[in-house]
Amino acid sequence: MRAALLTRLCARRPSLTPAMARRSSSSTTCASGGGGGDAFAFVVQSILSALNPTEVGLNAAALAPFARYLSHDVVLEVLRRASRKKGLEFFHWARSTSGASGYRHSAAAYESLIARLCDARDASAALLLLRAMRSDGHQPSIHSLVALLRAYVELGQIDEAGEIFCYVRSAATVPPEAYSSMIDAFARHRRFDDALELSREALSRGIAADHHPLLYALCKADKIDVAAGCLQALLDHNFKVASVDCSVVVDALARADKLEMAAKLLERSVVEAGAKVDSQAFTLLATKLFRRSKFSEVVRLFTLLASRGVVYGETTYKLVVDGLCGAGMANQALELVRELSGVYTPTVFIYNGIITGLCRASRVMDAYKVLEKMVEESIVPNVFTYTILLNGLCRSNKTKLAREVFQEMKRNGCKPNPITYGTLIQHLSRAGEIDEALRVMIEQRSLELPTDVITCTTIVGGLCKASRLDDALKFMEEMRQMGVRPNEVTYSNLVHGFRQHGELDRVIRFFEEEKARKGGSLEAAAYPGYLDALCKAGYLDRARKSVEELRQSGVVPDVVTYSMLINTFARAGQFDASLELLEDMRRNGVKPDVVTYSTLINVLCKERKFQDAFRLLELMEAAGSPPNVVTYNSVMDGLCKSGKMDEVHRVYEMMLKSRCSPDVVTYSIIMNGLSKAGMLDSAVKLFELIKSSREGPDAAAYSMVITSLCRAGKLEEACGMYHGMEVTVAGDNICRALAGLVAALCDAKRTDSARRIVEVARERGHRVTKSGDTDLAKIVEDHLLESKEEHADAEWKA
Repeated sequence: MRAALLTRLCARRPSLTPAMARRSSSSTTCASGGGGGDAFAFVVQSILSALNPTEVGLNAAALAPFARYLSHDVVLEVLRRASRKKGLEFFHWARSTSGASGYRHSAAAYESLIARLCDARDASAALLLLRAMRSDGHQPSIHSLVALLRAYVELGQIDEAGEIFCYVRSAATVPPEAYSSMIDAFARHRRFDDALELSREALSRGIAADHHPLLYALCKADKIDVAAGCLQALLDHNFKVASVDCSVVVDALARADKLEMAAKLLERSVVEAGAKVDSQAFTLLATKLFRRSKFSEVVRLFTLLASRGVVYGETTYKLVVDGLCGAGMANQALELVRELSGVYTPTVFIYNGIITGLCRASRVMDAYKVLEKMVEESIVPNVFTYTILLNGLCRSNKTKLAREVFQEMKRNGCKPNPITYGTLIQHLSRAGEIDEALRVMIEQRSLELPTDVITCTTIVGGLCKASRLDDALKFMEEMRQMGVRPNEVTYSNLVHGFRQHGELDRVIRFFEEEKARKGGSLEAAAYPGYLDALCKAGYLDRARKSVEELRQSGVVPDVVTYSMLINTFARAGQFDASLELLEDMRRNGVKPDVVTYSTLINVLCKERKFQDAFRLLELMEAAGSPPNVVTYNSVMDGLCKSGKMDEVHRVYEMMLKSRCSPDVVTYSIIMNGLSKAGMLDSAVKLFELIKSSREGPDAAAYSMVITSLCRAGKLEEACGMYHGMEVTVAGDNICRALAGLVAALCDAKRTDSARRIVEVARERGHRVTKSGDTDLAKIVEDHLLESKEEHADAEWKA
């Protein structure tokens, strides 16, 4: 609080002086109110009876007979037992009788009633009583002043609280509660400058005020840097920092992504002030640090906290271990577990995280060793431990070991769950061990454990792969008996398997038998597979009829099914049918995606139906599915191959207008078209444009330009193009182009230039042969022999 503010507040109450803050050292003598305990109790009870709580106001006549029995003990007891309101009335009555009875209130009586009034937040009455106390010659204690200060703070009367604080702060010894209350008051009312000035004053006087309300309010008001500075000041003055204060600031800093400052304050609070930040704040900080790949910092902080006696629960411990494992640092996670073994006893859940991390890193044998270590340490693996490891072994094709782990699991009394069985069955099916997969499934069913459609789908695929098509169809029936409904992937696997064996007609019959059995229609999940089989078998009319059946049953094909049908009809040359399906698709509320349009456009361009392709491009823009670079490339490729370079330029302009960035493929297509059209100068200019682009030209682009320059007899430009090429560009195309360039140079009797090209090619690793069997140097050697340049040939070989 600013000095001017304190001066103003103190000036508001001239009737009180700073001397009130010093309690008199003289003691008050208590007069006896009677001859014994019975008399004392009688007087007190009589007075309490006269203070009838049901009456409004004070019955002075009823109290008058007891005036001469008043004493310090009697008054204190009455004040203790009477209600606050009646006690205050009695207090004023007793004070008014002092002239007749000779009784004067003691300081203890004043402070007893002031305390009750402050507890009831009746600060105005307490202040009046404080003034009366001083007029009676008693000095109020610091305790009374602080109680009144707190009352004003609770009432939100900040100026009045500040006035009382002026007297309190002038005392030689100020209780921390005074500063704490005033800082709290300013913080509540967002008067942060005043609160911070009081905070600095308390620190300079060595008073340990409670800063939590201020730190909390600052963080809530997004003044996080100020809160961090306040906490740092506490640490700089060697004050003990409460754990909750550290947690509030660290949590706010972490949420604001000020991780370096959060970690620094956390470390200082723990090391210098003995604070123990709560798990929530540390968890948030650790999570954010992990996202920034600050793995070593998390480990360092966590180890530091553990060494200082800060022990978090298993959730926080697991967070750190899982974070390291998720980053591929399973070794560091294991090292941390070993290092903290005296503080944290690793549980099965901690080891599960490590096994998961090792399996994700394809270190399944290390994961298996961790399982063995768990058993050695008498940590019982659970079903998740075995399932995680089993999944890792299966993904790494460790089939034999996966079976052994599965058997060990059962021997140790750990019952596999459906996921465990599913993991093993799926792997065995994909690995071609279909009989073993079926045996494990029979075991699963005998235990009455449910299976899922994914597991069953892999069985169908495995049976088809093993050429057991009859068994695949039988298993489809068994799935229904198990209560598992095939999904689109199941039917797709079935169609794919039958197609690979040339049995599409047979799988089509299966679908049609299903349709007859179900009253003329298939379930929705079966139609994509059925339509795919019809299209691949060339039964397009039946496919269209089935689409109509599907619609009549109330099911609309999805975008994938429509796209497949459109593509099939387009490839079969039935473009009208494709366009009709596209219109039908839009009519039924299925929005065609970029893949749908691009597939059709690609086929149209290959068939030289460019007008239809352009119409679809416009339709895509209008429908809110703008063409992507692949779409534009398909159109430009078709146009280039047809020699329509003017139309290529038009499409390129459309592409830029729609803010679709060209890629290397785009430039290569255009450049190839320009080269083949004899527009070499335009091709070279475009090439220079590509070189200035972010992607830069690829090997195909260099190859096309070099080859075109060679064909045009511009060998010097071709050599310059290769010498100026980015060293990182490589590939078969460039080596084939170089073979043509070297041959052309040799034919032109420019063997020295050919040699330089060969040397540069060797340095760059371009050693791929012309037509797959001739080395670049061999081309030069053959030319020299043909020209009978024996001397040059000997020098070259040397």
